[in-house]
Amino acid sequence: AVSKHREAYTYLPESVAAFPSPEALAERLVATGFRDVGYELRTGGICAIHYGTR
Repeated sequence: AVSKHREAYTYLPESVAAFPSPEALAERLVATGFRDVGYELRTGGICAIHYGTR
Protein backbone atom coordinates (compact mmCIF):
# COMPACT_ATOMS: atom_id res chain seq x y z
CA ALA A 1 0.00 0.00 0.00
CA VAL A 2 1.22 3.48 -0.83
CA SER A 3 -0.91 5.19 1.79
CA LYS A 4 -2.80 4.24 4.92
CA HIS A 5 -5.54 6.68 3.83
CA ARG A 6 -7.24 4.60 1.18
CA GLU A 7 -10.28 6.91 1.03
CA ALA A 8 -8.05 9.74 -0.13
CA TYR A 9 -7.53 7.91 -3.44
CA THR A 10 -10.99 6.49 -4.15
CA TYR A 11 -11.59 9.20 -6.78
CA LEU A 12 -8.75 7.97 -9.01
CA PRO A 13 -10.56 5.28 -11.08
CA GLU A 14 -13.39 7.71 -11.90
CA SER A 15 -10.93 10.49 -12.66
CA VAL A 16 -8.89 8.30 -15.01
CA ALA A 17 -12.04 7.07 -16.78
CA ALA A 18 -13.15 10.68 -17.37
CA PHE A 19 -10.02 11.57 -19.36
CA PRO A 20 -10.20 11.09 -23.13
CA SER A 21 -7.93 8.53 -24.73
CA PRO A 22 -4.75 9.88 -26.34
CA GLU A 23 -6.32 9.33 -29.77
CA ALA A 24 -9.53 11.14 -28.80
CA LEU A 25 -7.62 14.12 -27.39
CA ALA A 26 -5.53 14.32 -30.58
CA GLU A 27 -8.77 14.33 -32.61
CA ARG A 28 -10.13 17.16 -30.45
CA LEU A 29 -6.99 19.19 -31.09
CA VAL A 30 -7.39 18.74 -34.85
CA ALA A 31 -11.09 19.64 -34.61
CA THR A 32 -10.22 22.91 -32.86
CA GLY A 33 -7.74 24.04 -35.49
CA PHE A 34 -4.42 22.48 -34.58
CA ARG A 35 -2.33 20.84 -37.29
CA ASP A 36 0.66 18.51 -37.20
CA VAL A 37 -0.93 16.94 -34.12
CA GLY A 38 0.64 13.96 -32.45
CA TYR A 39 1.42 12.49 -29.08
CA GLU A 40 4.00 10.38 -27.33
CA LEU A 41 3.13 7.87 -24.64
CA ARG A 42 5.30 7.93 -21.53
CA THR A 43 5.58 5.90 -18.34
CA GLY A 44 4.20 2.75 -19.91
CA GLY A 45 1.23 4.60 -21.40
CA ILE A 46 0.12 6.24 -18.16
CA CYS A 47 1.03 9.69 -19.48
CA ALA A 48 0.69 11.14 -22.98
CA ILE A 49 2.40 14.29 -24.20
CA HIS A 50 0.41 15.93 -26.99
CA TYR A 51 1.76 18.47 -29.44
CA GLY A 52 0.54 20.45 -32.41
CA THR A 53 0.79 23.74 -34.26
CA ARG A 54 -1.87 26.39 -34.30
